[in-house]
Amino acid sequence: MIHDVPKPIYDSWVEKLRKRKYVLHHVTATGAEEEAIFSGVMEEDRKSNKTVWALDCGIKHWKPFLQRTEAGLQMKVQGFSSYGTPENRRYCILRHGNRGNENFALYADPNEDFQRIFAGEITKPFWRPKKLLMSNDLKIAGLFTDTSVGDWYSDTHLNATALEATIKEQTSKGLTPTDIQGGIHEGEELYNVVFQELLEPKARHWHATGKEIEFPSKDKSLDSIMKKFMKTNDVRQAQVAIASRGVIKTERAYTWAEDDRETVATNDTFLLASISKMFTAAAIDNLIKRGKLSLQTKVYERLGYFDAKDERAKSITVKHLLDHKGGYDRQEAGEDISLGFNKVAMTLPTKGNRTATARDVIEYMLDQPLQFTPGENKAYSNYGFILLGYLVSNVTAMPYMDFLEKNVFQGLDVELYRTSPYQHRHDRIIQESRLTGLDTLRPMSNRLVAAVYGGYGTIMEECTAAFSLKASASTIAKFAGSHGKYHIPTLLRPLN
Repeated sequence: MIHDVPKPIYDSWVEKLRKRKYVLHHVTATGAEEEAIFSGVMEEDRKSNKTVWALDCGIKHWKPFLQRTEAGLQMKVQGFSSYGTPENRRYCILRHGNRGNENFALYADPNEDFQRIFAGEITKPFWRPKKLLMSNDLKIAGLFTDTSVGDWYSDTHLNATALEATIKEQTSKGLTPTDIQGGIHEGEELYNVVFQELLEPKARHWHATGKEIEFPSKDKSLDSIMKKFMKTNDVRQAQVAIASRGVIKTERAYTWAEDDRETVATNDTFLLASISKMFTAAAIDNLIKRGKLSLQTKVYERLGYFDAKDERAKSITVKHLLDHKGGYDRQEAGEDISLGFNKVAMTLPTKGNRTATARDVIEYMLDQPLQFTPGENKAYSNYGFILLGYLVSNVTAMPYMDFLEKNVFQGLDVELYRTSPYQHRHDRIIQESRLTGLDTLRPMSNRLVAAVYGGYGTIMEECTAAFSLKASASTIAKFAGSHGKYHIPTLLRPLN
């Protein structure tokens, strides 16, 4: 350990111990850039000299370092420190090899309201603060993760008396302080503290259940492939189903997770995201066969819209939207309006006093230019399928989900994945969410929520036709098989 030394001495100490196979675990810096003093803790490598780590100090911009690899390995933030002055901030960032693919998020913008950031982070299932760091001027930088340590508690900006009382209270509940950060600014001494029930994160355990089948080579069995894939990509819960003509041949449920997460069953339902679009294609196919639509139906005209800012929009057909050739290119437009419900809400006469609907989004898009003439190009479009779902509801005079349940699902267990986090308190399957964003259910607030709970800018209930359904892998396999022709699912082959 070393503390309160200038950077040249600190750098020399770090390099000397690095050569002896020590690993840096903690770094702090304080003071103005030219006069900064540094502290650190190094330990012998517990991983047979295989720990990859990197330290960068004196940097102005820390975010690019989150994406940098070392020795071909993805890295995670182990330590972070802000020093300098408000006008000339500098940072130290300590990164370790992320061999376990731990999820993490770092927030260190001194201009952000940290309590707002904190409240948003803990809407993400199982996420918690790992470190609450403090700058010279008492600004907080938060390092968050989704590893499990049992119960936890944190507090910020405590004076010495309050810190002592908090430690006494939390230790009486079986929690241990695992991170204490302090700072002095204009004579004020304050502390941040994080408590955990467990000093080390819980280990993950592997479970595989369900009807099994193996590939010809035993060492390439489905279970082995999935185990390697899930560990490599930090996937805790998964399913695989294999079917022939809609008949399930094997269905497997996989879990690589801590014991506070559910063990996956083969009938558990997962958010399908864009796989939801295949049900929209099947719904359109159903209406075409019943003579209520055709591939050449002009969509906006059928919906009763006869004016558009871009005249080419009037020519958009059902086939154009199914083929992602409707003229909408989210890359060229610079936005995916399916993730812009707050933006649309603020353009309404109510100015954000209510959430936007699919109809509001459609009317907003009628006032926008196309990026290409329908049919002449192809660009993936979530909006195109929102439009198709709205068309289904309009033509049938039924809510979209009601139509699917009556005419498309055929008794299969397919449900809507709702937006509000309160709808997911008892979910067995946890939809991982590293990002947060503005809450689309409260357009006028600046509240942050997990991306999957509206933070992406979408309202799931309004985008059912594009990406908002949930089902099991077996359900998808059955549906694809039963809606196929010549072994090619109807939803994937040309409808003409």
